[in-house]
Amino acid sequence: MDVRSNQGVFLTDPEPSIPPSPENGRPTTIMRSSAKSVRVDRHVTTIADSKWRTVTVREGTQGIMRAEAVKIPVWIWPQKGVGRQACSQWTLIVTRDPQTKSDITYSLTNAPEKTSLRRLAFIQRQRFWLEHGFKEAQSTCGLADYQVRTRVGWNHHVA
Repeated sequence: MDVRSNQGVFLTDPEPSIPPSPENGRPTTIMRSSAKSVRVDRHVTTIADSKWRTVTVREGTQGIMRAEAVKIPVWIWPQKGVGRQACSQWTLIVTRDPQTKSDITYSLTNAPEKTSLRRLAFIQRQRFWLEHGFKEAQSTCGLADYQVRTRVGWNHHVA
């Protein structure tokens, strides 16, 4: 799934735990971590150029589409999450244009660790086709003119 550039991630396991309760007052119930999260866009600027790999994404109408990509193990833990189970390990996939080093896309995946960087970059770039399909559906099926409030209403309108 694509994430925004300000998405906070942990570079090591935050190991959230409940700190000791104070002697007076309510017991502590909110989990804390000594690790600090970092924004993905700020972390990407610290990645050495030697870690980036140029991968061939696919054959396009204008030739071979290439991207520079890197995969980084990260942990996601919403501080407002309840319990340790809210903390999970993901892989951050970052792709950028090889020539300009811009057009950066950030994605999180829980794909198996053995999944190749080329495959992950290919899957990430497929989002274009999903968005293109939705745009076509809006104009062709009249989805832009209808506000659906329930799944049943959606099914009736599309059918």
